[in-house]
Amino acid sequence: MAKPWDHAESVIAQKFFKNQVGGLFRKQILLRPDETGLIERDGKITGKFGPGKHTVSNIFNRELTEIILVDQGIKSLRRDITGLWTRDDRKINSTVEMRFRVASPDKLFANLMRDRNVLTFEDLYSKISVEFLARVITPEVKKRKIDDLYGNREILERLRESIEVDLKKTLGLWGIGLVSFSLIWNFPPEYEKYLESRGIRKQITEEKEAEHDEELRAAENEKEIERLKAGGELSKEAMKAGLEREKLKREFELEMGKKETQEDMKEAMEALKLKDIKDGQKILRRAKKKKLNLPDDE
Repeated sequence: MAKPWDHAESVIAQKFFKNQVGGLFRKQILLRPDETGLIERDGKITGKFGPGKHTVSNIFNRELTEIILVDQGIKSLRRDITGLWTRDDRKINSTVEMRFRVASPDKLFANLMRDRNVLTFEDLYSKISVEFLARVITPEVKKRKIDDLYGNREILERLRESIEVDLKKTLGLWGIGLVSFSLIWNFPPEYEKYLESRGIRKQITEEKEAEHDEELRAAENEKEIERLKAGGELSKEAMKAGLEREKLKREFELEMGKKETQEDMKEAMEALKLKDIKDGQKILRRAKKKKLNLPDDE
């Protein structure tokens, strides 16, 4: 009867010596889908065998000494990175999760299995954490305050993408393909309680999203002004409106610093949005009247 490779989910690859195979697998080895066998001789791979039943006597001869069984299914590795210190000396943690699969068993053997009998999640994580995870995440957290990290999706996504690019390159050299990578912050309970007590936990996220929306609206306004300027329709009007909008934005930022409740912040935000829309409409209306040589009613 063929015996399958019995291994834990955390095992990526495992080496068996010739004298072990008979006792472990008896006469036949059964490999499941997404499992591959490598035949090794003197530190070099001399053959492969894939899913199905394989007779031990056909795999080995007198010169061959070892086989390496590799699990090529998609695996998920999740770990916490603790003790990250912010610029204002607040400690946070992060959780990373990567989904991966062995793309090249040959590369995996050459880079990670020569001096190992078993390759596990812990072996892989220890290498990537030393290679760059701690090296990249630690300084990124250290240069920012905790308030800058909380609810700031832009910083988190930029860091995640940067790590993902480097991770793909590194794992690729080892014969491993990265399927996906995720990163989240874990803030201390006392910080979460502090935000809740002041009613600003949700406010911080909304404020950062509002800033992002404001940047998009400003970019659109600039494009429209440039279009009108190119047609000779705006000059001093556009410059004056631009300066006025920057002044309003600064006043808004100062006012936001004084607001302590979510209700006040939403009211201020809506007022600024309305003012911004009216100013934009006023600029376009004046530009069209100038183009048509109509008198300005304001």
